[in-house]
Amino acid sequence: MPGHFSGQVNAPQFQAVDLNRLVREVAPAATYQGPETPFRLHLDLDPDLPPAEADPIQLREAVLNCLNNAIEAMAEAPPADPEVRITTRATGHGLEIRVRDQG
Repeated sequence: MPGHFSGQVNAPQFQAVDLNRLVREVAPAATYQGPETPFRLHLDLDPDLPPAEADPIQLREAVLNCLNNAIEAMAEAPPADPEVRITTRATGHGLEIRVRDQG
């Protein structure tokens, strides 16, 4: 039935994920938003980061969404030196991917 939603959601498929590799693969998808929103992308990736237990598809979508939100924020209020910085690091509670913008 077209347009019918069964309510079924695929369960996450957890596996070991290299967060730095995932960020390097996802970042280029968000780096071109058109000439009206030029920015620099800076990756600050922890080289000693252990693998994360995560669903790589959901994680890619989350990182891409954060990147797109950062780019949109800078387009709305363009800073003098537009930059998006993606940082990976281990914390006391697990692993972290941080996306920061100047918008």
